[in-house]
Parts: sequence; structure tokens; C-alpha cells
Amino acid sequence: MNDELKIRLNDVTEETEPSPELVPEDDSPHIVPPPVPAIPPINDTGTIFIRYLTHPPEITIRPRNLQVRANGIAAFYCAAKGDPMPNIQWRKNGKRVSSMQSRYQVFSMDATAGPRAIGAVLRIEPVRAQRDDATYECVAENGVGDAVSAVATLTVFEGLFLLRLNGTTPGRIKHALR
Repeated sequence: MNDELKIRLNDVTEETEPSPELVPEDDSPHIVPPPVPAIPPINDTGTIFIRYLTHPPEITIRPRNLQVRANGIAAFYCAAKGDPMPNIQWRKNGKRVSSMQSRYQVFSMDATAGPRAIGAVLRIEPVRAQRDDATYECVAENGVGDAVSAVATLTVFEGLFLLRLNGTTPGRIKHALR
């Protein structure tokens, strides 16, 4: 005996709802009514149509500008939502970031993105002065509407830098740090 079930829709009109029945393949008298899902709307021609709910992508967490010392680590985080779930990719100065370069790694971070969202991290290690000073872009797309993006800048500095605090000269800061 085959356990497959068929669904029959009888007398579908604008005024009536279809009456689904689950019937065993062998047409035995054991008919079990299924839970009735929402009935799709019927248009002027009597054709049933189904409306799919989709939402274009939306950036929910934007990457932040970073200032990192040369040979350090830079990590940008971005999250997006949409239906269907968007894909996230990273770009550097408008060109797609390749994971083929060992210093660039892209990780998925879905757990921290929130409900029905996806997150991604771009990690750069070690950061190189001049080579990595750039604009980085998180691009989310899901085939519904236009792709959306958010931009952040990475500034790489080399060596030490001096701060001037409340008019204190660099010599006094050096003396105070001893």
C-alpha cells in the first residue's frame, strides 16, 4: 500500500472556499480532513494566485570607521535583513574583497545579527600602511529591489603618535609617562 496522499480542491468560485480532502492513494474510505491553510485569493478570471511576501535588503548594523596601527588587526562588522535572506559581500575601494589574499578573511556572524538577519565580519590581519588605507563597503542583496550598502574607512598609522592634552607639550607628556 502506498502512503501518499492527494489533495482535491472542489468547486472553487469567488463565493466559495475550496474544500480540500486528503484521500489515500487507494481511495479507501478513510478520509482525514487536513488543517485548512489560508485560502489564496481568486482574481476576476477565477484563477487562484499566491502572493509572496518579499522584502528588499536593509542594512541593520553599519560598519564603523577604524584607525589601526600598522601590523595590527582591523575588523569591520555589518548585518542586514530581508526576505529572502540577503547575501553580504565586502568591497575595498569598489572592488570585491577576495578571500584568496591570506590577510583578508570574511566570517559569517548570524547569531549576533538579530532575528531574520545575517551578519558578516571582514577581518584584515596584519594591516599594512598604504595598502589597506581604503574605503570598505558592506553590500547586501537578495534579488528583491536594489542592493544596499554601508561604507566605512580604514586609516592605518605607523609608529608612535603624540597627543596634546589640555595644552600640555609633548615633552611634558614624555616626562609624565616615565
